[in-house]
Amino acid sequence: MATRARSSIEGSRAGEVGAWAPTVGFVAGAASVLFGLAIGLAPLADNSFLTHLATGHLIFSDGFPHTDPYSFTAAGEPWIVQSWLASLLYAAIDTVAGLPGIQLMTGLLTATLAGLGWRLTRSARTLVPRVFLMVVFLAVGAHYWTERPHLIAWVLFATLLVIVVEDLDPRWLVPVMFVWTNVHGSFPIGLVAIATIGLGRALDDRELPRAEIRALLWAGLGVLAGGVLNPYGPGLLLFPIRLLSRAETLRVIEEWRPADLSNPFNQVFLVQALAAIALFFRARSFRILVPAVVFTVPALLSARNVAVASLVLLPVMASEMRDVGSIDCERRLPALRLAVVALAVTGTALVAVRLGGTAADLGRYPLEEVRWLADHDLVASADSRVITHDYVGNYLELVYGADANVFIDDRAEVMPPRVIGDYVDLLGGERNWEEILDRYGAEVVLWEEDEELADALGESTEWEVVLGAPDETIPGGFIVACRVDSGCAAT
Repeated sequence: MATRARSSIEGSRAGEVGAWAPTVGFVAGAASVLFGLAIGLAPLADNSFLTHLATGHLIFSDGFPHTDPYSFTAAGEPWIVQSWLASLLYAAIDTVAGLPGIQLMTGLLTATLAGLGWRLTRSARTLVPRVFLMVVFLAVGAHYWTERPHLIAWVLFATLLVIVVEDLDPRWLVPVMFVWTNVHGSFPIGLVAIATIGLGRALDDRELPRAEIRALLWAGLGVLAGGVLNPYGPGLLLFPIRLLSRAETLRVIEEWRPADLSNPFNQVFLVQALAAIALFFRARSFRILVPAVVFTVPALLSARNVAVASLVLLPVMASEMRDVGSIDCERRLPALRLAVVALAVTGTALVAVRLGGTAADLGRYPLEEVRWLADHDLVASADSRVITHDYVGNYLELVYGADANVFIDDRAEVMPPRVIGDYVDLLGGERNWEEILDRYGAEVVLWEEDEELADALGESTEWEVVLGAPDETIPGGFIVACRVDSGCAAT
């Protein structure tokens, strides 16, 4: 009787503590969210984002484009804006709150992604393995989480994984996949993830993975709905196939190349992958092996898949790390109240400082040179033929919209392979550079002054450097060169 009374009293005290004391897991998860927020609140700097934002404003003003509106090299080429929903979201926020609004949205997305990542480690139960997994995940995210539409897709992907791993109502996958299909062309990855998790379970349990099969069916329904209810119709579903069919083109794009293992962020991911392999040999579980192989191999072959693989590895690794460490994440400690307050104050200060600073980092772009070209009517007109880098093309599209008339941007799905090949030759300073400029009727070249083409233009008798000095290279500087027989050279 006394024992029962004592147990009852202890249970009451535990309940009292639990009512106001945070758990160890809650504090660690909140810290993860704060780090995620910090990643996303960095100044906007991704060049692809500039075109996505420009396209959102273009849709609001002129409707959905079905052919390329931005370049003189791909004008008239069919274009399905696979991230149309993200572009509209960017433009709407920009109209209401400007670039700081998009910066805040990005921070909230990365914070949400970090929070979902923490939840995906729940099956580990103890603090040490969960913190290890999150440190790796956030380190990879610090490099790969940018303001492009794929960030929204990864939040949706993490949501999908939570639904599948925790065996929640699979009908939630319909809206998740519907939105994903219209926000980014990576939506097939979600179906692959469900299939690999199910296959791993089937190989371990020697029975049909009924839960994953149901999830796959509901997710497929969401994809089909998204592929029908959109401005481009079922053609939107074919975008990933059309993009991957341009293998030769993709090979020249840095993010599609094999992951550079000299990059410290990729090295962190490699540690995660090796840890997953070690767990497989320890547990002999196909739940680890199948998803790890299916997602890690593409990550090593293409850097753009590293962040995706890091996310997939979270739940499959956590499930086999239950007996690592002794600090229970459900343990409640009154002293952790101060940690919660400190995290809340730090988060508030972080938002205030970041949003009070520069919203966009445009330091890599030739702002002054573009203004000079505009002052001399040499850019953003139907007659302008300015040859410049792909990322500068993205900047011109944001500034001038459909009037940009660029040579190239980074839309690999739109730019003709011949144009991309010529651009690569210009980047490499190949001897046929004059032939390439003649082919496109170029009268102006805006180029980084520390590259070989800038030197060649400075030495040519057919071209004159009218702005910048390639013989006095300034890191990050640009030159403007004009044909000597053009009106540009006389300005």
